[in-house]
Amino acid sequence: MKGLVAPAYLAYGDIYFDEATAGRADWAVPLDAFDRVVNTGSPPANRLWAYAQYKKGFAYWNLGQRSDAIAALKAARAAAKQHSDQVSGEEIVADARAAIDEI
Repeated sequence: MKGLVAPAYLAYGDIYFDEATAGRADWAVPLDAFDRVVNTGSPPANRLWAYAQYKKGFAYWNLGQRSDAIAALKAARAAAKQHSDQVSGEEIVADARAAIDEI
């Protein structure tokens, strides 16, 4: 059962990320869900860690918390570079760098 906690929170976060993007939910909701994914464990054991940090970066960005957004995106990029088995790792490395430059 423990192995299902992070994926469940990730799914919840992704749903509410889309809802917040559409203006139907507060950005704090997906941020909390992604934070819970991160808190279930560190990489390499938690293969969702970098992706959750990446999504946290965009949630922070949309909340106007620039420094937190940059920190989360940098953490996502570093984890994805260090742990090649992270979900969406290659995309995170490239996309996080572009997002940091844009912020």
